[in-house]
Amino acid sequence: MNAASGSEIVNATETAPIVMPKITLVAAGGTLDVADAKADSIKVIGLFGNGANSVALTASTTAAWDEDEPTYAVSGDTLSVPAAADDAPIQYLVKFDRDVESGIKLVNEADKFPNTVQLLLYCSYVDPCSDTLKPCYVLIESFMADPSMTISLDRETQEMDFNGRIQMAYCGVSKTLYTIYFPDENIVSQGTSV
Repeated sequence: MNAASGSEIVNATETAPIVMPKITLVAAGGTLDVADAKADSIKVIGLFGNGANSVALTASTTAAWDEDEPTYAVSGDTLSVPAAADDAPIQYLVKFDRDVESGIKLVNEADKFPNTVQLLLYCSYVDPCSDTLKPCYVLIESFMADPSMTISLDRETQEMDFNGRIQMAYCGVSKTLYTIYFPDENIVSQGTSV
């Protein structure tokens, strides 16, 4: 993803924290420690048992469920959500921003373009004559990742497409596009690990 975005990875540190969002679920009537939440970044919505969402809750001195004006409360470092009731949500989704000192941020910006990288793929194939699973390596000298991505949120198939183009290494002497290596070793031989 870093190569596809053309941006630099930003590592959070103690001296250079990153502002990062956090999303968590709180059961009806529950509380959440929000000591690290940035001021005015807290958002709360209710989730009903049938999957529907409530209107956004507003901050107040008490957490109470009202269909038209539900509220949550923050006292000190503790956020409280409304108690369980027949017509109320069963849990609440809480989102806020916070400073983190450990983590990574990657930004895809419209005016930055993909970098070319060396890509090494580890593959496997079956030798039909000996019925063994063998490894092979595909080395692409100059690969440019496609910045467009498709992220599937389907319950059955959660995957992310990763595409790109093989480039000629213009700055190098060799004009090799890719090399495939077939080492003389087995991954699995007749059902036995090697």
